[in-house]
Amino acid sequence: MANDIEQQLRREGITSIYKCPFIPSNMMDIRNWTRGLFEKYKILDVPEMHLYPSNLLTDSIADSIKAQGYKGKIKLLDNEEEVNIGDKEAQEDFWLVLCDIENICGKKIINLLRDNCGGLDFEGLKKYKNIYKDDKCFIIGNGPSLTSNDLNILYRNNIKCFGCNGINKIFNRTEWRPDYYFLGDPDSFRSNGCILEDQTYFIADVMKQFNFEETNIEYFHHIFHLSKEGYPLFSDDIVCGVSGGGTGTFVMLQFAAYMGFKEIYLLGVDFSWGENGGKTHFCDGYVDPKFEIKVRESIRNKNMLLKTYESAKKYAEEHGMKIYNATRGGNLEVFERVEFDLLF
Repeated sequence: MANDIEQQLRREGITSIYKCPFIPSNMMDIRNWTRGLFEKYKILDVPEMHLYPSNLLTDSIADSIKAQGYKGKIKLLDNEEEVNIGDKEAQEDFWLVLCDIENICGKKIINLLRDNCGGLDFEGLKKYKNIYKDDKCFIIGNGPSLTSNDLNILYRNNIKCFGCNGINKIFNRTEWRPDYYFLGDPDSFRSNGCILEDQTYFIADVMKQFNFEETNIEYFHHIFHLSKEGYPLFSDDIVCGVSGGGTGTFVMLQFAAYMGFKEIYLLGVDFSWGENGGKTHFCDGYVDPKFEIKVRESIRNKNMLLKTYESAKKYAEEHGMKIYNATRGGNLEVFERVEFDLLF
């Protein structure tokens, strides 16, 4: 949508355009990000700080840093040439804070979209690297096609499974449980929220606001990063960060890849939003009525979400993985379709 609008404006001769990066409005708190910077790095006494790129996002970051007592000079960099600092400049006493660029040579560099700026330690995620090398798994979506019978089949066949958000609402109908339970949407958690003792949870650090005290939780750093073509980043290192991409399915795909799975099957990923009066999820009352309206309006982001899945497919093809769609029906045609009933 944003790319289409930009092209239309340029055809009309309007070239002074700012296109905001894709960031879900409920996912980011600039104050948390910058507070994490001060917690992890001792930068209050640094005389100078550079931020790249110069846009509304980095403007907000600069204002927040100043509001927290930073007395040094903050410079916003307008182009990549300014970012390519040499060895001499890298030795100088300043920080370079980046928002959407990687692999810059220099010493004192923080990338807000790649670094662990939430004040948390994510090194513990390293233990999951390739623990299921060349195995297969199922990623369970919460779409209307999902049935307890299908989950019972996965349970009887001892298939490794990932689930997210309100999947617990089907637990009363099946013995199946996800091996790994993902939480990343604060609004969804407010509607469905509970932490069960017998589950292993991966929770995005944007949900620190809930002050979880349970010990069966692993945090991951939520990042929002687009390529120049507008595709969400598929992270190959969950320790550095996991891209949101607008859907929990994308988060789970990145974890599955990091864990070494070579065959990944999607089930219940309908890619639908209750069109024509249909259901939005596998059960009624999945979310409260106010959030239900938000879910139905998510169809506006359909093109962005398509790019999310295309990013996952591209990564899979480049890394010898196969992603199949075993969903019964639905509208997601990015991945090769397989019939669930013929898999076992």
